[in-house]
Amino acid sequence: MGKKAEETTRFIIKKVAPLFNKKGYHGTSMHDIVSVTGLTKGAIYGNFKNKEELAIAAFNASVRKILSSIGEAMLDCNSAHEKLYAITDFYKEYVIKTNEYGGCVILNKGLNTDFQQEALSKRVKDIVSKLTANIANIIEEGKNDGSIKADVDALLMAGRIYGMLNGGVYMSGLLQDQKYLDDIIVQVNKIIIEMKN
Repeated sequence: MGKKAEETTRFIIKKVAPLFNKKGYHGTSMHDIVSVTGLTKGAIYGNFKNKEELAIAAFNASVRKILSSIGEAMLDCNSAHEKLYAITDFYKEYVIKTNEYGGCVILNKGLNTDFQQEALSKRVKDIVSKLTANIANIIEEGKNDGSIKADVDALLMAGRIYGMLNGGVYMSGLLQDQKYLDDIIVQVNKIIIEMKN
């Protein structure tokens, strides 16, 4: 793919990612895609095989953009606890940060793609599994260095932490009230403290 084609592909993804997130896969028409990009159908299909491939590319780009912030926050962390707190700190403004994209792309796609778009649904499940595994790895790191209790089930606890945070995101996003996510963050931070050895 040439430089111009790569730029066009990135441009299309940047324009349609918020659209897919706000309207969903089925709610986003080719007319919407053409309108938001200012390109022809031919230009769109010259860069993507079909609408599903475009939706997956848009989802991947949105996830990368949002999650790169977590990675950056963890660069200066020296312990498992610091990394876990970096995650909860990231979520403090998550609803605000994702509002311009139409909310949490992972949560939106997870709720709206099951039974509709198999490839997109699989990609969302893969991302959620990867995120949960990353949290579990942080917990295991703490168990290995002795800072987290040895009897903590890392994968179960990671699922609990991820699930609670996303429940808070859902409630705060749906009701447009940050207090729900704030309360969940307090509860997750208590869990992190309770895991300390």
